[in-house]
Amino acid sequence: MDLTLIKNYLRVDDDITEDNAQLRALCDAAEAYITNVTGKRFDPEDPVMTLAEKLLVSHWYTNRGPVSKGAVAEYGHSLSAVLMHIETSDAYKKVSP
Repeated sequence: MDLTLIKNYLRVDDDITEDNAQLRALCDAAEAYITNVTGKRFDPEDPVMTLAEKLLVSHWYTNRGPVSKGAVAEYGHSLSAVLMHIETSDAYKKVSP
């Protein structure tokens, strides 16, 4: 995903560049996560998959502080629903074995 798009979604100004590498890594991780969790090939042109990527990156970026058993933030319903949709829909190509 284009860094400008994700920064816009997160409401991070373009001139703030300190987290660019971290945001790029989170985008790459989100694409891999979506593929691995759903069994469907990530398509950067698909609006539902890019929404899932934005939601994941937002969740991980917002909750990037220290984690303890009592402080683990679960995914919101929107992200869970989008991932379930991708996983169960025939509209998305399966990952080749």
